[in-house]
Amino acid sequence: MNILMLVKNSEIGGVVSCVKSLADGLKAKGDKTVIGTCQGEGVDKMLSGGGYNVHIIDFGTKNIVSVIRNLLKIQKIVKTEKIDVIHAQNRLPALYASIICFFNKKVNYIWSNHLVPIPCDFLHKITTRYGKFAVAEGIAGKEFLINKFNIPESKVKVVNLGSDISSFTKISKDKQEELKKQWNIQSEDKVILLYGRLAPVKGHSFLLKAVSLLDDEKKSHLKIVFPGQGEEYKNKLVHLALKYGLKDALIFPGYIEGRDYLSIADLMVLPSKQEGFGIVNVESFAMGVPVIRTKTAGWLDMQDCCMGVEYGDVKSLVKYINYLWNSPQILEDQVKIAFQNVTRFSIEKMTDEYRKIYAASMK
Repeated sequence: MNILMLVKNSEIGGVVSCVKSLADGLKAKGDKTVIGTCQGEGVDKMLSGGGYNVHIIDFGTKNIVSVIRNLLKIQKIVKTEKIDVIHAQNRLPALYASIICFFNKKVNYIWSNHLVPIPCDFLHKITTRYGKFAVAEGIAGKEFLINKFNIPESKVKVVNLGSDISSFTKISKDKQEELKKQWNIQSEDKVILLYGRLAPVKGHSFLLKAVSLLDDEKKSHLKIVFPGQGEEYKNKLVHLALKYGLKDALIFPGYIEGRDYLSIADLMVLPSKQEGFGIVNVESFAMGVPVIRTKTAGWLDMQDCCMGVEYGDVKSLVKYINYLWNSPQILEDQVKIAFQNVTRFSIEKMTDEYRKIYAASMK
């Protein structure tokens, strides 16, 4: 099959990682993948290294001339690449796909929704197009699309995100020590990694508030890693850390290789206000790192593998973080369960599920 993936994201994150993983999985199956994406924050470069054609499309434009130019460009890609199915990764690309497929009756499209909840007022409902199928990343996403968008259940599919589990192995002890030395992490320190982009939706302030309630001895031996870029938001977090007496605890490494920092992390916390699934949780499972996450979308699909809290429930988050010192055996047992079950979140499984959906959409 020849698949065209359209993704509007201009910054590296879960959606872009999903696109790359799926494209790699399809390539391994012998399918051809073409990607149309925005340019920015290294996204185009990240997606260009996999041996598939990448085209830059300005999905962020509101200029009618540029919109028409985008449509003509996608139309040309569909014809020259002999596309069988368009896979829109966001709502706006799905609108483009609906127009393209209207004029190309032999080509169909599907839409994947990566965030729950998303706006679902009247205007958003009438501009939401899903083609043959709408794909949710988990149980909560499926229920949301059925209940809020009135999409027929037969048209909603669930495909959990998948990761290249075999690639998530710990870096060498020497490299771990080098990384710790770089950030002045001492042997007695505990390292908490918030493995997500530097954006308010990821819940950095929620985590800082919880950590501020630990006793002084624990706080003095704690390092908190906040990856990603965004100077303005970073400064706000620094000010908040000053307020909580945590300034020396924060580490801002910029964009990271996940397995490097998971190799030195004692705990991964994803305290997001919103999620679509949270593929970083899977990568943490594969690396043997215990996980605390909010009960956002994706939680129901992995609740046997990690600990969950409601967003804003500081008391519960503090309780689970304290396990690092008070109940390490509970975390060790959780890690074992997660590692035993992580294969259900593999790229291979995700790819097989999407190939079935592609094939069904071509009928």
